[in-house]
Amino acid sequence: MTSTAKPRRTDRQILLELTRGAWRDGTLATMVACLMLAVALIGFRPIVVDYDPDYLTQGDPLNQMGWGAMLVLSVVAGLLMADARRLYALVSPSWLLLIAMVLLSVMRTPDPMAAFRGAVFTIIGIGTVMVVLSLPRTQAQMASVLAFAALALLILSYFAVFAFPQSGVHQTGYFEDQHAGLWRGIYPHKNVAGPVAACTLFVGLYLLRLGRPAIGGLIFVLAAIFVLKTGSKTTLGLIGITVFMVLLPTWTGFRRFLPAIFFVAVAVLTVATLGIVFIEPLKHWVNSIAPTFSYTGRTTLWDFGGRMAMERPWTGYGYGNFWQTPLVLEAEPHFDERWDFRRIGDSHSGYIDVLLMGGFPALAVTLLAIWIAPMADYVRVPQLKQNILFADVMMMIVIFTVMNAFLETFFFNRADPVWIYLLLGSFGLRIASRFTLHENGAPR
Repeated sequence: MTSTAKPRRTDRQILLELTRGAWRDGTLATMVACLMLAVALIGFRPIVVDYDPDYLTQGDPLNQMGWGAMLVLSVVAGLLMADARRLYALVSPSWLLLIAMVLLSVMRTPDPMAAFRGAVFTIIGIGTVMVVLSLPRTQAQMASVLAFAALALLILSYFAVFAFPQSGVHQTGYFEDQHAGLWRGIYPHKNVAGPVAACTLFVGLYLLRLGRPAIGGLIFVLAAIFVLKTGSKTTLGLIGITVFMVLLPTWTGFRRFLPAIFFVAVAVLTVATLGIVFIEPLKHWVNSIAPTFSYTGRTTLWDFGGRMAMERPWTGYGYGNFWQTPLVLEAEPHFDERWDFRRIGDSHSGYIDVLLMGGFPALAVTLLAIWIAPMADYVRVPQLKQNILFADVMMMIVIFTVMNAFLETFFFNRADPVWIYLLLGSFGLRIASRFTLHENGAPR
């Protein structure tokens, strides 16, 4: 009996020692971070057969339970395994102002309780990304977290395309038939799938630069193919612009000029998008040379959203979704417009929707958090290899997402993976600017 008992004790001792080792070297924390980031990017209901413009705001018991579980996991992991210094560094004044602005805007919605639930889940998403960035002990572990999440969403998306094409590929007979045949993978729409694949491509490029050619090359190629198959020329163009904006200053020794390049780029993009709607001379000029040019009908939405925002320029209409309020849903149909406003989930411009949510104060705080703070962090990044490589990929994600926001809406949508990527980029830059990162050693 003794001889049969000893192996069992030995097995338990080995298992206990392995667990302790995984706890000490950060392996367990890295595994938790892999799970959290992958779930945040993939979601709790990844395969959506029919596109619904309300999918980011409507109630879903599975999503609610999932984000509730994510809150519990974030709190437990944050208290037991996260680097407290990193968590503290990520609690910045700009993001505290942003969260306060979101909570304040809840009180101006027609249904404050429903809006409050949505705001809470948005805050959970913010906290989740903070914890994810605070769990890995080394940059090698951080790279593993990014690689795992990237591969998970790509594998599932390709699986959806080939195993369930009625879900993974836009079909005819539904809303927006013109997108039939374009890939969307595990996401409800190609306009979500394309930007997600673009940010994932940046992760692959980071792994290649980090010296992981196999996994980095695989992610890069799979993501690039997916972007092409979504048919999004805008996304493809923004990828090239983003990589050029970040890597050229790095290679030429002018990294500190990147913020200036960025602000020039967004100024040009602002004029080229919203400017042709709200700047009268420019609007007339564009109409004279290209009367049908409208960014696939978006200018109609921007015009309507902008006019409605100016009716409440300092308060907005509150958190939730202006486009789902009775003010829009019960309006008379606009037969002379390219869009029926009553069927639109957003304005296809994140900045217009922020104005509608909280007016100019909300827009100012948002730009502080997602434009100015990341640029300031990038300038402060130490001139060390690991810091530079990590800061570059985080900056690519930030630049791409904030430029994409001129044409799509995802700010404060906790269920939108593009928003999760923007959070990752913004907070990642803060980490890169405040800690000395080592590939196989703990940050200092």
